[in-house]
Amino acid sequence: MVLTMTGNQSGDIGGPVRLQVGRGPEHDGAVAQNFVLPDVGGVIGRGDDVDVTLSDPRVSRRHCRIGEHGEGWWVEDLGSRSGTWVDSVVLSEGERAPLQLGSLLEVGPWTFVVRGIAAAAVDADSDVLVSPETGEMLLRDIHDSSTSVRNVAWVAFDTRYGGVIRGYARRFGVRGQEEDDIVQEVYLGLHNLRDGVQYNRATGRFRNYLMVATRNAVRTRLRKSAVAVVEDIDALANPAQDALWDHQWAESMLQRALADLQRSMTPAHYDAFERYGRRGEPAAAVAECLGMTPENVRMIKHRSIRMLQKIVASYDIPGH
Repeated sequence: MVLTMTGNQSGDIGGPVRLQVGRGPEHDGAVAQNFVLPDVGGVIGRGDDVDVTLSDPRVSRRHCRIGEHGEGWWVEDLGSRSGTWVDSVVLSEGERAPLQLGSLLEVGPWTFVVRGIAAAAVDADSDVLVSPETGEMLLRDIHDSSTSVRNVAWVAFDTRYGGVIRGYARRFGVRGQEEDDIVQEVYLGLHNLRDGVQYNRATGRFRNYLMVATRNAVRTRLRKSAVAVVEDIDALANPAQDALWDHQWAESMLQRALADLQRSMTPAHYDAFERYGRRGEPAAAVAECLGMTPENVRMIKHRSIRMLQKIVASYDIPGH
């Protein structure tokens, strides 16, 4: 059997930057909405003279700006009151950070998944931590004749993808043991393809097949539930819900990348990144505490953002 992948493919890249809504002020789930910026980028805020208007008091009138230079796209905080966050890193006023395909951009109560641009480049000589275990390899090991190999594949599957599946299921009210049951149903669904599995890279990525399998498992579980909401079951059939999966995938991969990043850095450097980059503590205070200069702390933050994005990009190479 050939697994045909569906979902967002290469057509997602090229053209203007699109901001896919993952979370907003009125809801916990994704909505069928994209904000499209001009070809050269633009300003996000709640004022009248911006390119993307977000009507919420937690968004500044001119909150942040997205633009492009020779090396790719970036976002700059324009002195916002609540801050601009890129892949869990907060920007200071006037500070710029790179954007890539799948980046999470937080503006006030909104979280966007960035679309329409290229992922960070990851080459063979890169020092990025790339796991040797791809989705393709897991599909193979799930069908191995050895019970021990299949058991190892199950643990790897749950470690890598369990968080995505559970998080997606929670968006539809699934809780507790049922989350684990859905993860197991998705895994067993792959295992029960008795005719064998041939991964077809030309038609998509493993994550897009996983989205369809998870959506079907959640739908089945909701139909069996006495308290399921009919509207939630119907919503699962709407292609617009792909945005919800994309957002959950981005969040889960970011958390995984942060753990990989921490393992690749010295404790002091990661502490500097965590305190200055993610908590927003003053650079001077962090530098004094860690025996560094403020410039070193800032440099660690900028290098860590780029490394973090390359790690995330490495998870979505063909076969992942």
